[in-house]
Amino acid sequence: MLLNEKSFLNLLKNFECFENKPHIAVGVSGGPDSMALVYLLNKWIKSKKGKLIALIFDHEIRSNSKEESLKVKYMLTKINI
Repeated sequence: MLLNEKSFLNLLKNFECFENKPHIAVGVSGGPDSMALVYLLNKWIKSKKGKLIALIFDHEIRSNSKEESLKVKYMLTKINI
């Protein structure tokens, strides 16, 4: 199945489990999958007048994990998340 912005938004439109003005939290690692997900969810949540919260976790496994988490925070801040 091809997933693009239009098909993603159509999929979410069919879910009846979300209330009006939903508040959603999503874990964001900074990888392409989680960045695409948070971008698409942000588009959807704005159309619902809800709130999206990004969760960034510094796992401290790699020596540069703190810098990675700060970079993700910066990227998300630039798109108002």
